[in-house]
Amino acid sequence: MSGIIAMADASSVLMLTDGAGTNGVGHLQWIGSKVLLMPEWPGVVAVRGPSQFLWALRTHWGVEVPSFDVALARVVEDGQIVEEMHRLHRYPLTEWEIVLAGWSEERQAFEVWDVYGGPIPDFEDHPPLTLRKMVGAMGAWPAPDQDKVEALGLHLKPDKPRPVVETAGLIMLAMRASQQPDPRDPSRGHHTIGGFMQETIVTHEGMSTRIIHRWPDRIGEPINPHGGVNS
Repeated sequence: MSGIIAMADASSVLMLTDGAGTNGVGHLQWIGSKVLLMPEWPGVVAVRGPSQFLWALRTHWGVEVPSFDVALARVVEDGQIVEEMHRLHRYPLTEWEIVLAGWSEERQAFEVWDVYGGPIPDFEDHPPLTLRKMVGAMGAWPAPDQDKVEALGLHLKPDKPRPVVETAGLIMLAMRASQQPDPRDPSRGHHTIGGFMQETIVTHEGMSTRIIHRWPDRIGEPINPHGGVNS
């Protein structure tokens, strides 16, 4: 799975993503980008779960999704189509989540929305296959453990605000330190955030993306944020 953080204001959207692809037992299988840039909107799409979702979505959309608002109108149905493609190709069925961030012409605002599906229990406040708008200034998927957030000093006084990228980066570190439950055995957990930290910024004038941090995680080994080569 992946880590995604999004922050939106009146003039831009910031998204941070990691670059780790892990298997069912938490071993790192590959390292790569998990974002799809859509400068024509302008906007960005990120995915948690099967990385093929991004490229299958882009291929399926073709030139028929010229705006962020059109993408929002289609993404739930298109996510189900891509899930069915995975099933037909006999890929392992797993949880997936799509986060879309960009400029809405209809509402004249930068927005962030997400939708999820796959074999995962329903969240009480967000049923599967339904779009949910990020209502605060920031969203994190998955949410990090609160003790990991506090350990990094993110509970400090609000009268000493941090730069936006620094705040998002610290939250990503808290996500990396948190464990995600094994879908086959919820009593077990794995670290799933690693590889690198990628920053993507979307504004009216354009968009940019860069790698702002790399972790020394090794292919074939578990992600270990607490020590050794994977610290």
